[in-house]
Amino acid sequence: MTLGVLGGTFDPIHNGHLAAGQRAQAALGLAQVLVVPSRIPPHRPAGAPPEARLAMARLAAAGRPGWVVSDIELGREGPSYTFDTLTALRAESTSQFFFIIGADAFAEIAT
Repeated sequence: MTLGVLGGTFDPIHNGHLAAGQRAQAALGLAQVLVVPSRIPPHRPAGAPPEARLAMARLAAAGRPGWVVSDIELGREGPSYTFDTLTALRAESTSQFFFIIGADAFAEIAT
């Protein structure tokens, strides 16, 4: 299975996030887009609590075929690093992963 991982602070989740996920899903033929709100974003503060951002992500993903929201980062202590999330997902699945990232996050990828 092909799986796109769309992570972020999602404070709030917006049309840009959704468009990136939809375009990646269409271009790569992704069977699933996994939306992963961070618990503690390491690069910017979040105004809304993680549970509220998770609820917003669930509302935004509702009705989108193949979209699933994961609370994987909410269950871990400390900052939510993508490396840790992808490592945990790899341990659970043999899917082919595609990391979906916005231009703003890509600009900070080295950090």
